[in-house]
Amino acid sequence: MDAKQKILQRLSQSGMPEHPMPVLDFEREHFDDPVASFRQAVEASGGRVAEWPDGVSGAEMLTSLGIELSRVVSNVTGIPAALDPDEVEDPRELDGEKTAVVEGVLGVAENGAVWIPQRARHKALYFAPEEIVVLLPRDGIVATMQDAVADERFNRDFGFGCFMSGPSKTADIEQALVFGAHGPMKLTVVLCRDAE
Repeated sequence: MDAKQKILQRLSQSGMPEHPMPVLDFEREHFDDPVASFRQAVEASGGRVAEWPDGVSGAEMLTSLGIELSRVVSNVTGIPAALDPDEVEDPRELDGEKTAVVEGVLGVAENGAVWIPQRARHKALYFAPEEIVVLLPRDGIVATMQDAVADERFNRDFGFGCFMSGPSKTADIEQALVFGAHGPMKLTVVLCRDAE
């Protein structure tokens, strides 16, 4: 009998009562108002949530958020951009740009994460600019991460995608919370009309 078997034998003879494994019969988290819960989670992670009302142009919406239109990088239809990221040859050219406007597909109420599939030539668009604005359809908000990855809109044919929750942050540096350490310093989710 090896050492492991001796230990297990002694434990079985110790007289401790058996405890059955707990039954894992809980249900996924549910939210009465997923949009309000999503907003609260985004704000708790350091981001902000805004609305894009019907009848308001992309330029008016961005201006209402305090965004300089002359510093916008985007390839999204309806968004006025000073630079189309798909025309940039070297992704390093996106470093230091002020604001990127991109499209999100799903928002998660439990943690404020947004699923952003790559719809631009360079992945750097999602991390190099100082601020990122994510356009998200209101009907794209689901309760949990499990719901998000099970949703048919979570297209598995993507080359790259990420869940982003709030701006980039870390507290590893002298135990002080620092925003923008590994990506955008600001993140705004703009809720827009439902996807068609």
